[in-house]
Amino acid sequence: LTMFHNLPRYWFSAVQSKLFPRYFLSGTLFSVITFVTFLSAHPFGSHDNMQTKIQVYSLIGVIVCTISNVFVTPVMIGYLNDRNKIEMKKGIDKNHIGHIDSSKFAGDLKYKDLSKKFLLYHGISSLLNLLAFCANVVYLYILSAGLTI
Repeated sequence: LTMFHNLPRYWFSAVQSKLFPRYFLSGTLFSVITFVTFLSAHPFGSHDNMQTKIQVYSLIGVIVCTISNVFVTPVMIGYLNDRNKIEMKKGIDKNHIGHIDSSKFAGDLKYKDLSKKFLLYHGISSLLNLLAFCANVVYLYILSAGLTI
């Protein structure tokens, strides 16, 4: 939100289109590392109930980050870029910060369709990010519950 409210609209889009894929790729890589190191320390067949829970939450993190990185984020960025092109053609100031006046696009069905699709994929991306975050929090909680000081 800080960048959205402080950077010109198209700079924000450019930064996010580079940042999101790297963010989800790092989430995927860290989740895979966590999952693989857990499996190497606890081979199949040696799991108790707690270890199974840890493995499941770790795997959820891997799956969610991968889905977002491979399927959702590229589509979302494509819709964002297409929408930005239309905005530029309509004369939206390149230095504009924040939301734009949507009345300029009242009759533009393509823009409305792109906006709906972008918002849908952005919402899915946010939901997946929240799900991965929650899975990692639960994973860390389960790990820490077994610690003794």
